[in-house]
Amino acid sequence: MAEYRKRYAFNCEYYDVAADLIRPYTLFYYLSDGTIEMFDERTKRCFLKRTTFPLDLDALDIDRHVKIFGRQLKIVSYGDAFTKTAFDSVERTYAMIKPGTFEHVPSIISRIEESGLVIHRLKSARMSEEIAGRLYKEHDGKSFYPNLMKMITSEPMCVMELRGEGCVKRWRDLMGPTNPETAKRENPRSLRALYAKNITYNAVHGSDSSSSAERELGIVFGDDGKCPLRSTASATPFCTCVVILPHAVKEKKVGSILQHLDKSLPSNAFISAVQMFTLTPEQTKEFYAVYEGATPEYSAMVRHLSSDSCVAVCISSESEEIVGKMREWAGPKDSVIAKAIRKESARALFGYDSVQNAVHVSDLVEEAPVECGYFFKLLQ
Repeated sequence: MAEYRKRYAFNCEYYDVAADLIRPYTLFYYLSDGTIEMFDERTKRCFLKRTTFPLDLDALDIDRHVKIFGRQLKIVSYGDAFTKTAFDSVERTYAMIKPGTFEHVPSIISRIEESGLVIHRLKSARMSEEIAGRLYKEHDGKSFYPNLMKMITSEPMCVMELRGEGCVKRWRDLMGPTNPETAKRENPRSLRALYAKNITYNAVHGSDSSSSAERELGIVFGDDGKCPLRSTASATPFCTCVVILPHAVKEKKVGSILQHLDKSLPSNAFISAVQMFTLTPEQTKEFYAVYEGATPEYSAMVRHLSSDSCVAVCISSESEEIVGKMREWAGPKDSVIAKAIRKESARALFGYDSVQNAVHVSDLVEEAPVECGYFFKLLQ
């Protein structure tokens, strides 16, 4: 076998905060002995000589991040055809939490994470008639088609791309039989047995094959990667922003944090939008602009939030008190302190320190709508 077929190659970028520059590297992983090597594309020189490093291959993917000896690298593309063939073979499927089931999004996401499947893309949305028509084109003309279209465009929903070995079958097994009555008899722990209202409002949908998954993902998330569906962020008098940070997303704690959040909301507030984002360093600096020069952790915060996918949550309410209540829910910014004095707070339960502290929440009433707007308007 040729030497280049004995190793994987990834084109990566490193954001140098001090110099405010993005530095390109090629990362090599040698299959024979698990060693890595890095090449600096800017200087055209070896940056890291071949050395042993415990690289997690399951965590490698386009737009994901990997930390090499403290240096956070973003994978932007595969370095050769051999690597692309090896990593593009990971199965993916389209998953939808249907209208009428939006209140159960935290519990369903938690079940997905517990199953071992990886949520690669996530967005709460309203289905347009045009997109719905493309999705269900094969049913056009059938007797149930009008009711199907009415249901799918009626209320907020959540669309996802799931990844993992055998994920098409695994997601369908987790959903359970199409008829919720059958699901209750045959698989009482399935999502449809637990959350479906009837055979039309049967809680969830999943692709029936890999080919269907590719078609449905292309329609819903766009062939260019830009989801055409409208966000569900609600225009209530007041809102606040919660951001589940990359370390918690990677550790599959999104569902648990959303469940903890949902139980803590006052009666006049609700989760109106949830979406996964991967921010560039420049976008992260824009979002964290108020902290520059105001907190010593600023640079570390920028590196962490831009290091991998995060999940933004819009909380809508009739009262401006929601901003303060969410600060109380989050707890002290340093998770070490939170564990000592606010043991039931989100940062105590899910965080580690003052940077990897599980969640960001809006600090001030006037900042909250700006932060929600940044994710749910500007980045759409």
